[in-house]
Amino acid sequence: MYNILIVDDHPVVRAGVKTILNAERGMFTLDEAQNAKETKLKISANNYDLILLDLTLPDSQGLNLLKDIKTIKKHTPILVLSVHPEEQYGIRCIKAGASGFISKESAPFELIKAIRKVQAGGRYISPALAEIMACQIFDKDGPRHLCLSDREFDIFIGIAQGLRVTELAERFKLSPKTIYTYREHVLTKMGLSSNVELARYADTNDLIV
Repeated sequence: MYNILIVDDHPVVRAGVKTILNAERGMFTLDEAQNAKETKLKISANNYDLILLDLTLPDSQGLNLLKDIKTIKKHTPILVLSVHPEEQYGIRCIKAGASGFISKESAPFELIKAIRKVQAGGRYISPALAEIMACQIFDKDGPRHLCLSDREFDIFIGIAQGLRVTELAERFKLSPKTIYTYREHVLTKMGLSSNVELARYADTNDLIV
């Protein structure tokens, strides 16, 4: 039996994933968590063969929880199951230690395929993500957002979504001054000059869900 922890804050999503996995009779035992705090408590107390992880939880945003899990249980594989498109977080998740990234828009058989790939000790990379990675290798003048750190990228996406500084500060538990500093770093690295240009860039590159 392959022991899987499903991490998602939406009960309907967790139920849907469980239905898909339970159809593979006798293959999986399933547990679930609805936020980062519960996830960290469970992985500290139990050994899972795989963690199916959503990136957006009420008490954690972006790659924070993924990195925390790798600190607590370094060798536990993580398969990110996210509403975010591959263009936004796929490569960052792989670099942060995930064993794969799959969109919630994928067909059920793709989820099973991804789990089996990770179960066999491999990494699951969707065709869309593979194409992005290939473009990075062969195009040194790739998209400008790839030069951002993970935190800078999170701030960039928040700004592009129209969040105010106070909202970003609350989301990432940082001071407004620190948010302003990150914003300046983002603008400088990307060669842009305003929030409007950041939002236009994100829209043009399909980075907003």
